[in-house]
Amino acid sequence: MKLKVKEGYKKIKNFIDCVDRWHLEWFGILLLGILMAPILYLGEGCVFDFHDQLDETLLSYVFAARYPGAEVYEQMMNGLPATGLKPSAVLFIPLYSILPVWWAFIVQYAVVTAAAFFGMYASVKKVTGSSIIAFLCGAAFSMLPTRPVYGLSVVGLPLCFYCILKIRDCLEQKKVFPGIVLPAAGLVFFALSSNLVLIGYAILVVLSLVWLIRLITKKKNELSLLVAIGILGGVYTLTNLDLIQQVFHEAAYISHREDSVIIGVGFLESILQILKEGGSLHTYSYHLFIYIPVVISFIILVLTYKKDQDNKKYLKILIAFLLFIAVDVLQYAFFKSSMVADIRNNMGGMLKTFQFERFCWMLPAVWHLLNGVCLAVLWKNIRKKDHILGLFVVVALYLPTLLYIAKNSTFYQNISQIRTGNFLTWENAYSEDVMEQIENHIGRDMSEYKVACLGMCPVVPLMHGFYTIDGYSNNYPLEYKQEFREIIAKDIELNRSIETYYDDWGSRAYLLHSGWGTSYMLSKYANASVSELNFDFDKMREMGCEYLFSAALITDAEAYDLSFEGCFDSYSGWWRVWVYKL
Repeated sequence: MKLKVKEGYKKIKNFIDCVDRWHLEWFGILLLGILMAPILYLGEGCVFDFHDQLDETLLSYVFAARYPGAEVYEQMMNGLPATGLKPSAVLFIPLYSILPVWWAFIVQYAVVTAAAFFGMYASVKKVTGSSIIAFLCGAAFSMLPTRPVYGLSVVGLPLCFYCILKIRDCLEQKKVFPGIVLPAAGLVFFALSSNLVLIGYAILVVLSLVWLIRLITKKKNELSLLVAIGILGGVYTLTNLDLIQQVFHEAAYISHREDSVIIGVGFLESILQILKEGGSLHTYSYHLFIYIPVVISFIILVLTYKKDQDNKKYLKILIAFLLFIAVDVLQYAFFKSSMVADIRNNMGGMLKTFQFERFCWMLPAVWHLLNGVCLAVLWKNIRKKDHILGLFVVVALYLPTLLYIAKNSTFYQNISQIRTGNFLTWENAYSEDVMEQIENHIGRDMSEYKVACLGMCPVVPLMHGFYTIDGYSNNYPLEYKQEFREIIAKDIELNRSIETYYDDWGSRAYLLHSGWGTSYMLSKYANASVSELNFDFDKMREMGCEYLFSAALITDAEAYDLSFEGCFDSYSGWWRVWVYKL
């Protein structure tokens, strides 16, 4: 009996070792199919976060494809400079030229998700040698609810890291060609799929600092880092010439950001926030449960430091990652602090508007790479004595992170949508059928008149093709912000919070109503109505606005010389739109 148990255990041990050597990256295709299945099943009834994604962020790709080469987008905000609505990843623009918008977005999402998995898998496998650990980390990382409109700016860092490691191998082995071609192409792909302003400059700064530190402390010139800096810097320069010219030459216009006010946050509060969540809304890493394997593996590595050369290597990697996280967290808290905010508010130009917190967009990748290293340490050290126990410990420490991410993932949202149907969907949000009804009712070419939205995000008519005087941009002319403010001045003065929202930030030039605060997503289910508007309708007419699309009934429309054109609705639409002619 004991002999059979030993033989059975040996077979399990050999099987685990065998699986750990398999090319499990191919199972990533199956994983991608599973993650995409509910989205494809729902079609345009699928669910994606609307904020900073399906709003004017997506519109940046649509406009770049709709108006190729344009310096000004006449359709929005009475002529928005193209630099004010620049896509985050230029590689994906052609998709929006050749495919319907929904399909282009879905393909972009699939590419970003696949790059997240394969990049993390390859990096963890390269560092740890374990296919099992690499697959687990790749699966969790690919499920992070990052916004695909930002391309690989958040989830592409492991791919970038892996390509640099491969370039280093080629240079050290003196097998430059053709070995360097694929990793170099990977860096080009990453640069074209990410954004200089969002994360590119942060990566270039970090690579430069690492190169300098290695040169000073180790007297070693890391050519792989110089190659990476050259490739990434070159591609970013070519694809961002307009923005670079704005920095080093007199800008064509003064950005509204010059008028913004930076709000400081407590130093300790910022540290706790980022240690808990990992960054901003767009870069949450959901790493809370990763602290457990980090602590356990650190203890193991310290205790076995002198006994095991592999553990010595892992301890250095672990310390390097933790130092990076610590420095990143401290700089984030410093630049978000009230003291620095006050200093920057008294400055002008790039020193005021530069977003140092973008360095934290690197943290999700770093946390999950760190998780891979720590799981590998546990797997290596425990399986020396017991393979099954080692695998059990790894899975037990991994599952909380996976479940934490899965619960907040786009995959889970769409599964919930299939079950309950309670979410705002792509089809709901853009309400194409409602917009088509309105277009047919007005009966004129949409380029001949302009509209404005009340209680409704302007992206809805913009996606359909209407021309608007309102919109959302993080870099539009200050002059237009001031002019648009004349429309809402009397109304927002009745609500200090939205007055601050517009004056101190102002990226949304919307018809903000004092009674609604900053709300611009009033669905038809709200059955809203409004009166006593204090907007300057004469100013709206002066700016060329002929129609008002309102998500609420205006009960005293006659008082503003508004002519009621009709109420438009559909079964699937999120909005019930009352149309008024100015």
